[in-house]
Amino acid sequence: MKKRIEKEFNSLKEKSVVLTILPKDGFEKLNFHILKTILNQGVSGAYVSVNRPYDNLICVMKKNKVDHENLLFIDCVSASGEQEKCTFLGGSESLTNIGIALEPVYKSADHSFIFLDSLDGLSLYHKPEVIIRFARSLIDRIRKSNMHGVMIGLHEDTDKKIIDKIIKT
Repeated sequence: MKKRIEKEFNSLKEKSVVLTILPKDGFEKLNFHILKTILNQGVSGAYVSVNRPYDNLICVMKKNKVDHENLLFIDCVSASGEQEKCTFLGGSESLTNIGIALEPVYKSADHSFIFLDSLDGLSLYHKPEVIIRFARSLIDRIRKSNMHGVMIGLHEDTDKKIIDKIIKT
């Protein structure tokens, strides 16, 4: 599976937005393998963490040998913190706040991708229709900014309606 991920991600065209549905077993390792594959291309970007606080995410990234120096983080879990490369939102209840936190990323020539670690985490607070609108908006902004995008979902947990609607965008 890791070789297939590398092959697919290394062959992406400009403005590609990828919805990747991963199995629950091995989710964390595959999630970070995708991120490492992207970062190995010498690019920088933003990591939107919907289900893990920044401090924990950094520890797990170090454990999985993910070089996070070229990443900005949007922590949708922690209410506050003091990190230069992280915006703390305190929850994913406001999709508008996630969009606002991404504005500097869209406008920066230094960043070339946005990585959203869990569509499923958004479903705790939002109906499928709202998540679909948010994902479509995110995809449009990523493409208009000439960036790449990666959205991760869990095979067992992601609402099939969300997947069907997003892949048609």
